[in-house]
Amino acid sequence: MKLMSNHAQRKFWHFWARCMMRNSLALVRKIIAFTCTKRSDRLMLMEAFVLTGIYRTMIFLLPFSKYKRHIGIHNMETPFQIGTKEYAVVKKVSWAVETVSRYTPWKSKCFVQALAAQRMLKRRDIDSTMYLGVSRNGDDGMKAHAWLRCGNVYVTGGNGSREFTEVARFASRRF
Repeated sequence: MKLMSNHAQRKFWHFWARCMMRNSLALVRKIIAFTCTKRSDRLMLMEAFVLTGIYRTMIFLLPFSKYKRHIGIHNMETPFQIGTKEYAVVKKVSWAVETVSRYTPWKSKCFVQALAAQRMLKRRDIDSTMYLGVSRNGDDGMKAHAWLRCGNVYVTGGNGSREFTEVARFASRRF
């Protein structure tokens, strides 16, 4: 029993080939762009990719109470000033986490991004503060958000932080 006529089959395969070609070209362009970046940027992008995967898995598998103490010191805040060398590193980490989060096969939302960026900064001996906040989401209930600040720079999630009420903060620095 034939499901499609020869004409319909040809149309389907032509459409499928066009879609595959378009997706393949986009992938090739992204690979070329990745290989053309500086080695240090590629390494930072790979680090962000791995960390977002680790933290997404951790959030999925473990309750918050199990990893809360690793985030930082509860209700403490880091200074609002950073040096110019640190500023450049913070901006680079922010770029890497934001860029990678758009392409991960898993969900890399605000909390995952904040955790990954915090870890990347901690690895480079740069202090940061993670904030967790909530807001009313109309009649539907509550909405949560996480953002990371280093000095006076919002590394991740800072653009939406004003609409949220802070419920917790964690300083990554040892006092």
